[in-house]
Amino acid sequence: METHPYKPFVPGGATRLVLGSFPPWRFTFDDSPSINRLKKLQSGDIDFYYGSRSNRFWMIISAIFNAGKLDNSGKIKALLRMRKIAMSDVVHRCRRVPARSALDQNLRDIEFNNGLHRLLAKNRSISTILFTSSFVERIFYKSFSASTEKDKRTGSFILPDDGRKIRTAVLYSPSNMALRGIRLSSAFKLRKSQAGPDFDADDFRIEQYRKAFLGN
Repeated sequence: METHPYKPFVPGGATRLVLGSFPPWRFTFDDSPSINRLKKLQSGDIDFYYGSRSNRFWMIISAIFNAGKLDNSGKIKALLRMRKIAMSDVVHRCRRVPARSALDQNLRDIEFNNGLHRLLAKNRSISTILFTSSFVERIFYKSFSASTEKDKRTGSFILPDDGRKIRTAVLYSPSNMALRGIRLSSAFKLRKSQAGPDFDADDFRIEQYRKAFLGN
């Protein structure tokens, strides 16, 4: 079994909570000390959420906030504090089958991050949750019973603890492995037909993220 390496990052007055799934194998803590000794971050990785050098999340965030190169956790945390964005994941512990797989569908024996209940109850300023994939949304609602309203990729639910309404949106995954699916989607094809041949999947994700992070 592997354990998540990071605590939730929650700036004071955070209004949006970004929820992902689980970090890649090399980032996590394994129950076996011998396996942990094999783990080492790669050049270009960042020791933080979405830190894999192949993940596009911080490139997208930099683009929508015009934040420059976000190449270390210090710069990232400073931006998150300024923009009042919190970060966490839905999986606390799990196994991977096969081992070292980076695909969400290969996570097994998932233990939900129950700290999310306390996080939302404690931080009443959070009014929006942004799921970074449909997988994340499914795991969240499996372990977080709530009355929901959904319309395609957006929705809302009533927080059982205090009755407040939380808005939600499912973002297109920032993983490079999601590129093929995005390019095949009808939404991307329609937008590309409108924007022109140079419009690519990163442009498409930047547009969606900009609306989710900068919209009211």
